[in-house]
Amino acid sequence: MFSFITKLAMFRADAMLKDLTDGRNVLHEGEGSGSLVNDRELKADTEIGQAVSKVFLEDSRFKYAVVEGGTPNCVFNFKAKDSYVVGIDPIDGSLAYEKARLTAGAPYSLVVTIARARNGEDILFKDIVASLVYDFRVNGYWIRQPNKDGTVGHTMVRSSLRGMLKKAIPDKSKTVDLGKQFVVFESYYPQTRDIAFKAFEGEKGYLRSFCSAAWEMAMVSSGDFSAQFCLSQKNHELGAAYNLVTGAGGSVINAMSGESIADEVWMKWTGKLGKQYDWNIQTPVIVACNEAYGKEVYKKIKPYVG
Repeated sequence: MFSFITKLAMFRADAMLKDLTDGRNVLHEGEGSGSLVNDRELKADTEIGQAVSKVFLEDSRFKYAVVEGGTPNCVFNFKAKDSYVVGIDPIDGSLAYEKARLTAGAPYSLVVTIARARNGEDILFKDIVASLVYDFRVNGYWIRQPNKDGTVGHTMVRSSLRGMLKKAIPDKSKTVDLGKQFVVFESYYPQTRDIAFKAFEGEKGYLRSFCSAAWEMAMVSSGDFSAQFCLSQKNHELGAAYNLVTGAGGSVINAMSGESIADEVWMKWTGKLGKQYDWNIQTPVIVACNEAYGKEVYKKIKPYVG
């Protein structure tokens, strides 16, 4: 349903990044590469954001595109009926792209989130119908889209452009064992970093943090990582990751309450089942290979969560 246009956007972004000789030039210093509304913007962020949004807006199904860093204070709330909105994070992990020189460097990714319009109502996480996380370094990607008959599709993963597109299969573990599994946390934010060290104090193993949050969460969907957590996860990346991880059979829960985001009642007085997908806020979240594993991570961090 969205395979062609999503891959076209991916190829356009990849080609542009390779051609940009001055893509690492800083256009806006901001507060830092991880800031929510005053991010550090590179020329590549702007150029790719414009090119990818143009690909979608030339398709009549899309009435609105929002780009990370380019549309502040945006909520997915509009009155277009029977249409879709696309959210684009041109380079998630832009510091990794900026620093990479002689090697592939740390991960940096294109993130695309497609949601169905709700005829004027706020869009919920469960309204996200398709998503893509594209690893610029190795040309691999995770993708999920509806089937041709409109039914919910499964998350697929491709390790490189020459690799085979395969069904994403999460880790089957039910208990946390850092000696055998990767548990990842978003170390940019001090609160999350401090809690990670306290929750796993004294344990040997693979407690790690990389650079692209979308890439980290996508890796949970394909079984490379068992969980990722962050108390301030930007929804720019979380929307696509939610769609990919749940599409593979994984679980996404609120790190403060332990409730599934899909089942959380948004604004108790509205009675709407599911959490609102506001593009420009942060969400406390645990992204896990399955519900039982997510609950185990929640039990570990709960004593230290305010």
